[in-house]
Amino acid sequence: MREVSFVDGNFYHIYNRGVARLPIFLDESDYARFVHDLYEFNDVHPALDARVKARISEVGPPRLRREPVVAILAWCLMPNHFHLLLQQRIDNGVSFFMKKLGTGFTMYMNQKYERSGHVFQGKFRAKHIDTQGYLLHISRYIHLNSIDLVDPNWKEQGIRDWGSVQKFLEEFRWSSYQDWIGKKNFPSVLNRSGIDGLFKGSEDYKRFISEWAARDYHTIREMLADSFRRSNLRNIL
Repeated sequence: MREVSFVDGNFYHIYNRGVARLPIFLDESDYARFVHDLYEFNDVHPALDARVKARISEVGPPRLRREPVVAILAWCLMPNHFHLLLQQRIDNGVSFFMKKLGTGFTMYMNQKYERSGHVFQGKFRAKHIDTQGYLLHISRYIHLNSIDLVDPNWKEQGIRDWGSVQKFLEEFRWSSYQDWIGKKNFPSVLNRSGIDGLFKGSEDYKRFISEWAARDYHTIREMLADSFRRSNLRNIL
């Protein structure tokens, strides 16, 4: 039984990693496919393959109007794990979305690489976000996660050159950070209506990110550590 109950309107930090800690994404097209799936599977209606879509566009009728089951507020893809910040929009929306996402991406990978079996390590993990402060911390924890790719020791030793790290974050395509700071990357994936007004604009969020990265990372690390330990995902922190 999952410890977390999913309630409409509530926020959740969702995460998982590759089976046996192996990479999930093997090339750029795998990252792009996962982002595509974040959008495509966030719908109460079944996903349509390319041939069906093409046929509908030629002869009609138009596809049913999209009805998202979750709001995706933030995301980050790493070689062997991912993080999502979701708000449930309909009953059982988080579980429904994650089942479609996991199944669809696994089928894609198995077909592309002529393999079989699991891509992800068991069921996805979930943490209920129960305060506004926690919600804010999670957004920047997710967006800073990719720093591991250019500075693996930053969490223990701090960031030595924030200018180069900031440049990396603003150029890294496989997270929602660019969209949060006003650089359109994959804007159709996100729906931040549930947190509108928390920041005055992109520069305000940039400052929020840089202040934490420079001084306060260990505060949120301790806040999250117990949750990750219980989930057996310590190495994601």
